[in-house]
Amino acid sequence: MEIKKNNPKRDFFLLLFKIILVLISSFFIYLSLRTHLIISKNLIYIGTFAFIQIIFLFWIFSKHIIFNSLAVILILNFLLTPIYFEITFDVPTRYPNSKSVIFWNSDHSKGYLNEKHVLTTNEKGHRVNKLIDYENKASDTLRILAIGASTTEEEGLGDNYIWSNNLINQIEENNYKNFKNYEMINLGLGGLRSIHHYLTLKRNLNLKPNIVIFLLGVNDWNNHILHSEFNYFLPNIEVNYNFQFSILNKISSKIFRILKKPFKENKVSMDSSVKEYNSKNPYLNLILNQYKIKQSIDKSIESNINNVSEEYKIWLNKIVQVCKKNKIQCIFVDQPSIYDPSNLKNDKLLIWMNPPFVDYKIDFKDMIRIKNVYNIFLEEFSLQNNIKFCKLSDKIKPLRENFIDDVHFTQKGSIEVANNLYDCIKN
Repeated sequence: MEIKKNNPKRDFFLLLFKIILVLISSFFIYLSLRTHLIISKNLIYIGTFAFIQIIFLFWIFSKHIIFNSLAVILILNFLLTPIYFEITFDVPTRYPNSKSVIFWNSDHSKGYLNEKHVLTTNEKGHRVNKLIDYENKASDTLRILAIGASTTEEEGLGDNYIWSNNLINQIEENNYKNFKNYEMINLGLGGLRSIHHYLTLKRNLNLKPNIVIFLLGVNDWNNHILHSEFNYFLPNIEVNYNFQFSILNKISSKIFRILKKPFKENKVSMDSSVKEYNSKNPYLNLILNQYKIKQSIDKSIESNINNVSEEYKIWLNKIVQVCKKNKIQCIFVDQPSIYDPSNLKNDKLLIWMNPPFVDYKIDFKDMIRIKNVYNIFLEEFSLQNNIKFCKLSDKIKPLRENFIDDVHFTQKGSIEVANNLYDCIKN
């Protein structure tokens, strides 16, 4: 029986290779977890990172197959994260086949009529202008996708008043480019950012859109405000290889939820039945409640934001790549708002998204500056990348009759958005 001899030189270089690989891998994994370790100080992710280091440590000094396998899995998990993210991660949509009715009091805002607003979704959870044949799209059909957040979704407005449907009506009435059929699919949903807009575009390429309109900005700049103390070291690594996007995180999160479930109360999910709110308006109630909270905060703080976030740049570039690769006419639209020097005495304005759902507020002048930073960047970025750009921020006047709060449109404001978008598109 032949005995395998030790080779000190080989063992040394193998050990050196392991150490170098572990140092590099640990550094990149640390970068991908940095937001959770430094900003949120999330104990789950701190524990995860510590566990990874223990595995690597055992792998360096052990030849056991278990530690070898675990180390390989961890490294592959990191390397494959961008691919896994692209393939598996989806964005939420509105509830399918839903119908809700809300009422606006005309005394509240000049921009609203005193009538009920009916909000519906189709079988896909989309707000549309007509019945959509998702399986087959005729060659004589102009299909437009509206992608954005709450200012695209327009949760406070009925189907007849949202800007996407008003826009497609104008396009159809004017027989734009002589199509026989005109379809609008509104994919907007409150709270979404450029990362979600990119995924929404990718996931809906099968719809074969002729035009895709992106109204974006507010949630990206508010996310930037929330994490303004964080500076990226290697943006592409930290954004694209984020541990949150990985398969191991998804598996561990699912296990954690299963273990946690017995200790949580059972919650009934929303159904798709008709919701008659009558005199109540949950959309308005939310805004008023958050406005009161912001009003109770005495002092404003200053923000140090002078450029758009690296995340914003990365996801915008990815959107452009998809648009060009698939030869889709994409249109970027900047975010109108009440953040304007004419509103410095903003005592009558419902301001709460500066940023939303936190116990502090940013100075109004700072919000004007941040808004301008993002809107100007989007305009310049669109020009540099040969993307159609519609500048709405200077078209929708920052008046109470156009805005219910910081950025969300009244009925009148939404019509103004549609009118200006139509002028931009036809030109």
